[in-house]
Amino acid sequence: MSAIFFSHASCDDALASEVEVWLREHGFDDIFLDHSSIRSGDKWTEALRRAGASCRVVLSLVTPKWLSSSECFGEFTAGWYAGRRMIPLTCIEGVGP
Repeated sequence: MSAIFFSHASCDDALASEVEVWLREHGFDDIFLDHSSIRSGDKWTEALRRAGASCRVVLSLVTPKWLSSSECFGEFTAGWYAGRRMIPLTCIEGVGP
């Protein structure tokens, strides 16, 4: 399975796609991103479970929608308890240096 599990809120798909393009352009090609990695007809929950269980890194696109999503929190929590490396990409207006 993929080395990077990319967690994001579904309403942030466009931004997640932009980040995915950047990652691939910079040599990160082993990425699980649900809207690009799960084929039609696949069982979403099972595919997410498999990808989360086998990844090495959980990359979270932290936006207001991500913060309010129980599914995103669950992905974060599962990765944390599994000992995965957790990398937040904070995309919240007004946050930063």
